[in-house]
Amino acid sequence: MIEINLLPKEFQKKGFSISFDKTFMYVLGGVAALIIFMVAVSLYQNYRIGEMKDNLKEAQGKIDNYREEVNQIDELNKLKAEVLSRISAIQTIDKNRTYWVDLLSDLTKRVPAYIWLTDFEQGVAKTKRQPPKTKGKAPQKAKPINVKSTLKGYAFSLNSLAAFIIQLNKSAYFDNLSISSIELEEIEKKPMYSFSIQCDLKKETKKSPQMKEG
Repeated sequence: MIEINLLPKEFQKKGFSISFDKTFMYVLGGVAALIIFMVAVSLYQNYRIGEMKDNLKEAQGKIDNYREEVNQIDELNKLKAEVLSRISAIQTIDKNRTYWVDLLSDLTKRVPAYIWLTDFEQGVAKTKRQPPKTKGKAPQKAKPINVKSTLKGYAFSLNSLAAFIIQLNKSAYFDNLSISSIELEEIEKKPMYSFSIQCDLKKETKKSPQMKEG
């Protein structure tokens, strides 16, 4: 059917139309592409996070499975270290066994009457490497340094203490003797002198002169 609109132009219905320019369309397309890209990145990151969590759970499971074995290995390593330390100490004692037997035998013979020892503390041995005298020569062999030690005990009189020091000075095992302390004490209602003697132990010794009996 043909319709004819006889109304004046100001009363005729106007058509509704929307128009977009190219710049707006480009901006709209860019925004849409950016949104799509951000969504894709978010999805990928979520996927990677989920994958990492799965890997972490798997690794944690393996760690839990081997934890007991790792603890056993740690205990065995500790036990091994303790055994090696004891073996080293035993080897050191065995190596110096003759030296200590001779030293204590010499010390026992030099303790006079009215003197008794209560403590014998050994210091830590050290060595000092000598520098070469001239250029181009290798350094000399390390020389042992005497070991600072302490003898402690009691004396009934100062004369007996003096006799003890004289005997120690004659020994090939003791050197640089000095009295670090003397104190008068009362033990069981009897006056006694407690003393402490500083000395050096010689690691390389010659035979001490034999003490005369009697």
